[in-house]
Amino acid sequence: KYDSGTGWPSFSEALPGAFNTKVDYSFGMQRTEYHWAKCGAHHDHEFEDGTGKDGRRLCTNGLWLIFKPKN
Repeated sequence: KYDSGTGWPSFSEALPGAFNTKVDYSFGMQRTEYHWAKCGAHHDHEFEDGTGKDGRRLCTNGLWLIFKPKN
């Protein structure tokens, strides 16, 4: 996870095989949606302005995250 400056939790990579992608044309634009491979539930969108090796930024809906205290 990293701070992308977008206000959304962002990741530069995902666990292998965890997600599939498809083209999403909602809101009058073309974006790449990524969704859970097992059940197809929408996770969020992938962009090409990330910090990882391939430049991907996986913008994540915070409702999918589970926050745990460090202690």
